[in-house]
Amino acid sequence: MNKFLLAAAALAAIPISSGAQAQYNNYNGYNGYSDSYRYSRDQYNQDLNRYQRDRDRYERQRERYDRRQRNWMWRTGERVPYDYTGYTSYYGIPEAYRYRIPRAYRGRDWRYVYRGNAIYVVDPTTMLVRDIVDLLR
Repeated sequence: MNKFLLAAAALAAIPISSGAQAQYNNYNGYNGYSDSYRYSRDQYNQDLNRYQRDRDRYERQRERYDRRQRNWMWRTGERVPYDYTGYTSYYGIPEAYRYRIPRAYRGRDWRYVYRGNAIYVVDPTTMLVRDIVDLLR
């Protein structure tokens, strides 16, 4: 019983007009920012969705543009004419572009055609275009 009386006396001694009490009276759980937080979260999600939608749209536009603007001599899997003589040696390709050729297609076992901002990797036995290295990307 004595502990209860001491606790009641201690609470009675706290002044009601203290800053802590006034601050506590105005506290509503979100400190007055609950609607603002919800709005900013929704606004962020809308902006993110808009950004992703625009990014995808621009990427599709770029892909369509690239398909129209590229003037490939051949496509992957097409046969190069047997009488074609415009091959380039591996060392005839500029050094800046050689590293773009995949490692599997480097060496004497392959033929290269370096034309039109692209390097065509041709299999010499079947004369099929195995890979096209786009130099514009």
